[in-house]
Amino acid sequence: MIICRLKGGLGNQLFQYAFGYVLSKKGEDTLFIDVEWFDTEGNVPWLTKRSYELNKFAIPSAKIIKHKNIPVIARFCSHRFVRRLLALGKIDNIKVGDWLIVSTTSSFNYMNLPRCKNVLLNGYFDNHAAVYLDGYLDGLREEFKCKIRSDSMQKLLNEIASNEYTTSIHVRRTDQMHETGHKANLEYYKKAIAFIRSKQPNTIFYVFSDDIDWCRVVFSEESNFVFASDKNDKDALRDFVGMKACDNNIIAYSTYSWWAAMLNSNLNKIVVSPHFYDSIDFLPNEWIQIDS
Repeated sequence: MIICRLKGGLGNQLFQYAFGYVLSKKGEDTLFIDVEWFDTEGNVPWLTKRSYELNKFAIPSAKIIKHKNIPVIARFCSHRFVRRLLALGKIDNIKVGDWLIVSTTSSFNYMNLPRCKNVLLNGYFDNHAAVYLDGYLDGLREEFKCKIRSDSMQKLLNEIASNEYTTSIHVRRTDQMHETGHKANLEYYKKAIAFIRSKQPNTIFYVFSDDIDWCRVVFSEESNFVFASDKNDKDALRDFVGMKACDNNIIAYSTYSWWAAMLNSNLNKIVVSPHFYDSIDFLPNEWIQIDS
């Protein structure tokens, strides 16, 4: 059995599920997800409030397991205080009985895990994603099909499909405006837009953002721009599906738009990305990286 302990925002949840999915397919194991974090560890005042969001997707390969039904020793070894102690020792997995508890460090090679009857995944698993997802993206596109489309989402998809060439632009600001945040600055977007236009001059740009008013101001002189985020529809899935539906993607320093681009099924897509300076084997070789 493989259990993914989900945590964080939508992008993080997609990584955690995807890694569990890959392991389950490789080992022909049963996949379960544990969503207890959203009501306990993640439900504290100093963290951005996150919700379990994979229930909006099909995810046919997994079932939810109640946290209390996981053996005590596995729950204990996955507790945040134990994880912190292991991290201090740069230990990314620990074997206890017939359980392997797996966390993450930047240098960890996820695909060389010790064999064990049961595995509990309790990390983020974004590093090496360009490697471990290779060969599994078609299956994950089926896993991550949305179950319900709102009227707003369907209207957006219809509009995108009506254009010959489309490119999504994702701008993430509200939680990246601190001193070390906002890794994809305005200069990055100008370079990325110019690059796409050099390849597809007639493309229509669809802008998605958590600060769409700011985008309207800084891109006010641009032509063929549609400001696609809807302040009256706060569902993160609407923008996610919209970005995924475009022909090309200009992503932010964000796992959210990284996943939209990765799941984009257009075989001829152009993806432009900022450098993810703290990640390893994270960006596919064919993506265009631009300094921000």
